Amino acid sequence: MKALITGASSGIGRDIARELAKIGYDLVLVARDKDKLEEVKSSLNGNIEVIAMDLSEEENCKKLHEFVKNIDILINNAGFGTFRKL
Repeated sequence: MKALITGASSGIGRDIARELAKIGYDLVLVARDKDKLEEVKSSLNGNIEVIAMDLSEEENCKKLHEFVKNIDILINNAGFGTFRKL
């Protein structure tokens, strides 16, 4: 099984990566900070690929879609949201 996790360099994304690695998933970890991704990768066992990419840029989303195929699970955890009263 293969999982793609965005926002995987810290917080919830990192923690989900840890849990999926424990149960044997191959992982594709995506975030902006390559150094942090490499730190996460070094703390995990298994087949893990890191992709440093800013997904706030639409073109990068398209590139990621073309690059990563055959995933079983997507954890879309990148970014943040804001809100306001309408």
